[in-house]
Amino acid sequence: MEKRRKIPVGLLYSTTGPYAPMGQDGLDGALLAFEEANAEAGQGAIEFVPVISNPMGDLARYPSLARRLLLERGCRQLMGTITSAARKEVIPTIEKHDGLLWYTCPHEGFETNENVIYVGACPNQHLLPLLRYILPRHEPRLFLLGSNYIWGWEINRIARTLTLAAGGKILGERYLGLGEVTPRHLLVEILRKRPAIILNNLIGTSCHAFLRAFDELRQLDPLLAADCRVVSCDLVESELAETGPAAAGCIAALSHLASLDTKPNQALARRLAVRFGPRRTPSAYVVGAYIAAWGLIRAVRSSGSDATGSVKQALHDGPQATPLGPLHISARDNYAALPCYIGEATTAGTYRRLAGGDELIVGDPYLADINLAAFAATFRPVAPRTPTLRIVS
Repeated sequence: MEKRRKIPVGLLYSTTGPYAPMGQDGLDGALLAFEEANAEAGQGAIEFVPVISNPMGDLARYPSLARRLLLERGCRQLMGTITSAARKEVIPTIEKHDGLLWYTCPHEGFETNENVIYVGACPNQHLLPLLRYILPRHEPRLFLLGSNYIWGWEINRIARTLTLAAGGKILGERYLGLGEVTPRHLLVEILRKRPAIILNNLIGTSCHAFLRAFDELRQLDPLLAADCRVVSCDLVESELAETGPAAAGCIAALSHLASLDTKPNQALARRLAVRFGPRRTPSAYVVGAYIAAWGLIRAVRSSGSDATGSVKQALHDGPQATPLGPLHISARDNYAALPCYIGEATTAGTYRRLAGGDELIVGDPYLADINLAAFAATFRPVAPRTPTLRIVS
């Protein structure tokens, strides 16, 4: 009987550390895909062998762990890294040894690389749809928050440019170190400046701490609660579970919502619950890793090889089938075409779909197709709210 040919795949996700829930999402999504693929394959087929490595959120550990996966464990294909800082740390190692990194998280764009497949959304697939939704509905007075690394810097830079072009105002821009959980000084400034929109690009425990503290502030100040919305491009359901009801009302732009009422999504939710327990839902981070893994599976099967060039050629030749629909990877820049859903967080830790998701948005990592004048013309900003007086006799 012919034995299966085994192909190792490195899974480089931090499942402990300051952004552990996002890392666990990615790991579980990838594992489920490989387990499903191996279960359906017959004798003589390819067996995918996940090789798990946990950098624990420590930036210094990523390059050495990536090198070990490539050289000692024989992995040509790596999936993972959550933050853009970690992605940029491992890319030189990936390039040197001609591996292929599948990056599955939202990011700031302004990057292309022959050794990276970008299945996570870039700004024209998350931030632009978010601003197009939120700015016509609220007074465009923004406060920008971010974790103090390239994701926060770049997303806030783009948001500033677009908001000012549209006639809005930026009332402040502040950062917290990754893992910092003392946002009191931010709340003091927010209370003083009273923005209508807070763009929250904080990551992991910093984000959770801010949302809890801001919720306490809203309960003390009903006017702030009524007038100010927190919006985000990366706040997924596993993090709503961490923050509890404090995140209710937040608006997010994501490539997938766990609450989508579609048969493929509901089927995936059931399989995730059986495999990992009821708390594991198909968030954008789970689904990003899941469809990336299936894209890799299909590309290896069709090409017969896990070599970087063979896998990329298969991806560029046409869309790869996944249980959630075809995965389209551009031959121009290795970016996936993705939907964008606008959702509002509920007290139950899910998202209520508000808009979006009806079409795939082709990745435009350098925003080359964005015209600022055209962007500004797509909405009419809400007029400032004017206090009214009641005369009581």
